[in-house]
Amino acid sequence: MFGTIKQKAWIILVTFFFLFLVIDIALQKIFVLADFEALERIETQKDIERCIMAFDREIYHLDILNNDWAAWSDTHSFVAGDNPEFVEANLPVDTFKGNHLHLLYIINLSGEVVFGKIFDETWKNELSLKGFQSTFRPEDFLVKHEKLTSFKTGIYPTERGYLFTSSRPIITSERKGPINGTIIMGRFISKSVLKELSSQTRVNFTISEISPDTKAAYNGNESKYIIEPKSRDIIEARAVYKDMFGLPALNMIIHVDRDITKRGKKSMTFSVITIIIVGTLILLLIIAFLRFLILSPLSKLVGKVTLMRSNQDISITFKTPRTDELGILSNEFENTRQWIKQTNDNLETLVSERTQLAMDELLEKNAAQEALKVSEDKYKSIFENMQEVYFEFSFDGVLIEVSPSIKIISKYERDDIIGLKYSEIDSSTFDLESFFKKVKHKGEVVDYEALLLDGNQRARLCAISARLISANVQSNSKIVGSIRDITQKAKQTRLENENRITEAINSKLIGSIRYAKVIQNSLLPNLGGDKEFMENSFVLWMPKDVVSGDIYFKIPCSQGFIIAVIDCTGHGVPGAFMTIIATSGFRRIVRDGGTRDPALILKALNAFVKSNLQQDREETLSNEGLDASICFVNTEQKKLTFAGARQSRIVSAENKTYLIKGDRHSLGYKQSDTDFNFTNHEIEPGRHSLFYLFSDGIVDQLGGTKNIGFGVKRLINLIARISELPFDKQKEEIMHTFLEYKQNNETQDDITLIGFKA
Repeated sequence: MFGTIKQKAWIILVTFFFLFLVIDIALQKIFVLADFEALERIETQKDIERCIMAFDREIYHLDILNNDWAAWSDTHSFVAGDNPEFVEANLPVDTFKGNHLHLLYIINLSGEVVFGKIFDETWKNELSLKGFQSTFRPEDFLVKHEKLTSFKTGIYPTERGYLFTSSRPIITSERKGPINGTIIMGRFISKSVLKELSSQTRVNFTISEISPDTKAAYNGNESKYIIEPKSRDIIEARAVYKDMFGLPALNMIIHVDRDITKRGKKSMTFSVITIIIVGTLILLLIIAFLRFLILSPLSKLVGKVTLMRSNQDISITFKTPRTDELGILSNEFENTRQWIKQTNDNLETLVSERTQLAMDELLEKNAAQEALKVSEDKYKSIFENMQEVYFEFSFDGVLIEVSPSIKIISKYERDDIIGLKYSEIDSSTFDLESFFKKVKHKGEVVDYEALLLDGNQRARLCAISARLISANVQSNSKIVGSIRDITQKAKQTRLENENRITEAINSKLIGSIRYAKVIQNSLLPNLGGDKEFMENSFVLWMPKDVVSGDIYFKIPCSQGFIIAVIDCTGHGVPGAFMTIIATSGFRRIVRDGGTRDPALILKALNAFVKSNLQQDREETLSNEGLDASICFVNTEQKKLTFAGARQSRIVSAENKTYLIKGDRHSLGYKQSDTDFNFTNHEIEPGRHSLFYLFSDGIVDQLGGTKNIGFGVKRLINLIARISELPFDKQKEEIMHTFLEYKQNNETQDDITLIGFKA
């Protein structure tokens, strides 16, 4: 029905091979590709969650700033009308710029706006918004606070777009009542804010306001995230961000390249190709074994039987040493042949001898032809499947032969190029005429590198080897050779060289940073071991990276000594560079200039940093600076003077621990005013007075069960609890409490805390 046994074997094997291939492709699509698509959705969800967390973090930081102002005795007295200079001292335009505020309202308990300003995104023009008038009703959402710890945060809708908003009750610095009013802070969600958040999250996202009709139809049951493919290359994720009233306000939308799915498809394609190649090799191997063990012997047996019948020649033998079914069948044929032969031997002896001789010659010829055919088939298979390109040119440059693989490295097929002269072959990137002259002159050229263009006009780096085969007659000489594609090998060699160079550069860079740490450590004093000027002290200095953006000083002077803690912009190498500038300026002002007044030191250091970084020029791109706290301990007059630039000091004396705040003005930044006068706070230390200076690294550290900042209040309570302990035990307790609160969170910033007794 289907022809010969050989044909049937081919049909069965090929059918089962293709059936296996189809099942494998289907399973990979159902399970493997589905896993890649699921992973892609998970990663896309993480991206949209980072965008939402970025909004939450902006609101959180705004609320921390608002909390700092709301829990301040100066604000508390200002609302009550007892602090008329409060606005002039604390609420210039620079306060709005420095804190990136666009709206700040202070409202008393009657709903009257004691202070209220709204600026545009450039802080050049004042604005007015609906809902923010000269008076509020005490029951208004943003104004009403019944508890000291009450707060309201979120995004608030206005006619100019949404605001990051925080509202808190105004209380004293000791977090006590009564509530004297409400302070509201807001920051517009501008394009610059969105650009900065995109940079922080490394996700390009867009927002759009939700229409009133959509808000009205919202029932709170919508899916938190909507993730769906937009095309073969892009997947889109959307999320609804609610305002502070719990209503849908903004649509957050991100578009992400479908790299994961592409990699999945690529992996599946590679797997299928691998299965096809391996399966084809196995199929060919099975067919070869079948042919060798069964098909070829069976074909020979049939041939012998057919030949015996057609020639009526019983001299053909069928005996074989095989013991299987083919062997039994052959032996039975042989027994039959011998029985027939025995009955005819006496009559046809002479004819039989001649016939046998002719048959022997015919068998030898058939065997030789069969061997020749097998050899030709083997050569043809190797020739057609070889990856290297084999070629033969006549002496006068005509292409005689070329392997089919020529199509891999050129735009030609084998049949299209045979018979052409090398001058007729398009090889714009390779001079064939010059190459063949070298071969004819030298006799052989090995691994000659040249760029060839394939059918897709892609350059392939190839190694060409050729030699001249001479004959007695020059016209019969020819040039034979091969072409190897070495593009991938060249790329691999170049990549390995680049990796070695990169590793050497990284090693030098890490060594330089570690040596920078040694240099920075040499600038720091050993406060705990300096007994000449300080009886008791401890230093907690914990860089976030190898080098730190925090630095501290203790400089002796004629009447006592000066202690300072400086927190420079950033951390790591950028922060360390800033500490060098701060160190140079501080020592020049104190040692060379002889300045002892902390407020004057801060003012001079502000001017020094702005001048050295050229931030007093509008065209300067840098905007770096620092915060600092300085104490001058006058041992002769037994008096301590403190001034701070956005840094505070904790005092523990007479069973009371409290905070002395510095001015809300940083040093060195473009917006820092060089004419700003800092405030000195003077204290006459008692017998048991302890003082603590610290950077914001410890209070800003996230942790605890709610993953919020450590906070100034927690630090004050901790110091109040341990102030009776020796300083070395205090340091241990602070470290233990801090690490227990931090848990597994990443360290936010460099940490510096100095405790001493004056």
